[in-house]
Amino acid sequence: ILYSNMGLAYNGLGDYDKALNCHMKALEIRKAIHGPDHPQVALSFNNIGRVYRNKKEYDKALEFCDKGLHIREKKLGEKYPKTAISYKSIAEIHKETGNNMEALKWAEKAKAADPKSSEIISLSGTIYQSLGRYEEALEQFELCLKLQQERKSSEESVKETEEKIIELKKLMEG
Repeated sequence: ILYSNMGLAYNGLGDYDKALNCHMKALEIRKAIHGPDHPQVALSFNNIGRVYRNKKEYDKALEFCDKGLHIREKKLGEKYPKTAISYKSIAEIHKETGNNMEALKWAEKAKAADPKSSEIISLSGTIYQSLGRYEEALEQFELCLKLQQERKSSEESVKETEEKIIELKKLMEG
């Protein structure tokens, strides 16, 4: 866990090489302790994929996220919140590479796996907006806001979603 947490911290600081080093060590330790197809191994694969995404190495990001996804689907099933995280990671990669239709496919899988995740719903809204599907985007952002308010999410998160709704309505008007 220590190496994984250090990897997350380095990733957050933008020191991607150190982050990868830590996550790779965490991966090897988790494989040694749990075997090659344990959900903790999937977590390491997903973390490595996120670092590669931040480095804009999208092929490697997809490779590692896909490895984690296969483990999660096999061990946890398709309709499980941790599996939704893998789907969301893949959707984010496709969105960043401009492949919004593929991103939407994965975001929809993520929503099916975890329909109450405001982060996933917000991502769906962003993708719909990128596709020019403003009504669907608005529906997603409003649902996201409702969930954030019900769960008493941070003021920052709520404000960010409210701003997305305001900006989208301006786009729709003009």
